[in-house]
Amino acid sequence: MRQWADRHGRWLGLSGEDVGKSKRWFYRHGKKVVFFGRLVPGIRTYISIPAGFEEMSLLPFIAYSGSGTLIWVGLLTYTGYVLGQNFQLVEKYFGPISLAVSVASVIGIAIWVTRRRRKKN
Repeated sequence: MRQWADRHGRWLGLSGEDVGKSKRWFYRHGKKVVFFGRLVPGIRTYISIPAGFEEMSLLPFIAYSGSGTLIWVGLLTYTGYVLGQNFQLVEKYFGPISLAVSVASVIGIAIWVTRRRRKKN
């Protein structure tokens, strides 16, 4: 993975050193990352990849991943039940917030990529 990152990871702002850092970090916090990663949109889709690279044991992976998924689905189900009849009200207040978070995320990622590229050059 380090070799691939050194060769092809530049367009992602990724280096072999970054891969090493992430491996060490995952080794220390892997179980927590798998559990909480299932609660975070976007991360939940990809959390299995570092767990697989680090050869996390199947049983702990299933336990932590399943627990996180169960909590996430439970929260979504309960929220949908409570707010379902008030969808127009929810959209009225959360629509602008959702747009602001999306714009801020895109700007934050652009700043991160720009700084990273300047740092490497």
